[in-house]
Amino acid sequence: MLLLELALRSFVCTRRPTWASVDPGSSHEARGLPLHVGVNDDPELGENTHRADDLTELYSETRILLPGTQVFLGFLVTIPFTSQFAQLSPELRLVYLTTFFSALLAATLFIAPAAYHRFARPIQHKHAFKLLANALVLAGLLPLTASVVLVTYLITSVVAPPAARIASAAIGVLLLALWWVLPVLRVHETYLGRPRHRERRS
Repeated sequence: MLLLELALRSFVCTRRPTWASVDPGSSHEARGLPLHVGVNDDPELGENTHRADDLTELYSETRILLPGTQVFLGFLVTIPFTSQFAQLSPELRLVYLTTFFSALLAATLFIAPAAYHRFARPIQHKHAFKLLANALVLAGLLPLTASVVLVTYLITSVVAPPAARIASAAIGVLLLALWWVLPVLRVHETYLGRPRHRERRS
């Protein structure tokens, strides 16, 4: 037991956090903050933490969008090499080309923030980079929406031609509602009648 106690004490000493050996008032004095202000109360640290969380959320969302777009693009790449492609009419071939390049543009825009971050690092102004990356992701949703609607029309035209326009219009309305209208209206804030952030404030 004595050896176990000594080992535990040694582990605690070696794992002591670095902030424990730093004067708590030194960083505050250097930045002109009063000594009673804690780390969580520091507005600059809180803002930086909030921006880092925003970037983490943006990267997570991109990881969801990009693999699906890549799989979708891979499916489109294989279509011209099938025996059925030669039987498509010139109109459907034009629809296919528009679908393929729309999906390709969407994948390019989704990859752009990661490529920009890699070449421009270190990023000093993270807020400006977040705005740029957010604009690129939103821009990528436009061609992705168009490509999903067009591929619906393409496949339905081959399988069930009379339902092609109806199916593509239905998918277009669904995507417009879920991907664009609901986020713009911020429906999550009125879901079940009361926003969560108001409940926390009260």
